[in-house]
Amino acid sequence: MRALVALVSSNGGAWDVFLRKKDAVIPKSLRDLPRIKAIGLDFVTAFYDPLTAGRSLQDFVLESATGADMVALLVDAAIGHLAVPLSQACLVGHMSFDPSVKGYDNFISAQLTKLVKNLAFVAELMSSAGNQLPLLLPLRNFSAPEWVQLQEAFRDEGVAGDLPQRVGELVKGINKRKRPRKRATSQQTYLVDDDEKLFDYGKERHAQLATGHPHNSTCVLTGNFRFGWRIPTDRHYNVTREVGALTRIAGSFPDCHGAMIQVAERTHLNMFSNDYHA
Repeated sequence: MRALVALVSSNGGAWDVFLRKKDAVIPKSLRDLPRIKAIGLDFVTAFYDPLTAGRSLQDFVLESATGADMVALLVDAAIGHLAVPLSQACLVGHMSFDPSVKGYDNFISAQLTKLVKNLAFVAELMSSAGNQLPLLLPLRNFSAPEWVQLQEAFRDEGVAGDLPQRVGELVKGINKRKRPRKRATSQQTYLVDDDEKLFDYGKERHAQLATGHPHNSTCVLTGNFRFGWRIPTDRHYNVTREVGALTRIAGSFPDCHGAMIQVAERTHLNMFSNDYHA
């Protein structure tokens, strides 16, 4: 399983570490951890300097992640805002540099150790089919405070030691929203948000994630990755509401780049994890 780990910084000392060590910047002691070896993580590294890159971070990650199964970004906190749009697709860890320090080898190694351990946690979490229903939910269209807090945890706490515990608690909270339809004979369960929308991660694969105009690099990344893990692009949620014993839905719903799409009444929406719907 190939994992891309990219440095996002304009700090010369940090760049020196990545340039000098290349892929070996991931410590051997970390690569040899039993849980890392059990997952089969194989690391490749890259680096992005916004002052010289000549392209957006989104475009850089989209190209660099070709062939990657996982993506993590180690981001200079001074430019942390650049990674916010990618935090739903990539595992993001923030670090602050001490200007009085001349060499960053040990500091970078310590931050990467925290980031990679949390990346292994994501791999373990996402490998469980039971976790996919709550973790691959559409980013904008599932309305629940637990879902917002889960996205914030991955945005802000990528190198935090308690990230697994925090995420685990939030996933449990989201799963408490699972129930069958009230007036249906079937016991099939759905995740129900605060707007009483029902979400079922469908097994069918008859729809495909859209690309090209008006979709952008962030649309593509959030359609292909979730919190650092590559996700299917041919599976979607069936989203609907209960109307008596039937299911119907209509209204205006945000898509993957924030545009509001007016939907005429139908039985359900085919909605992908990045909010693209058809």
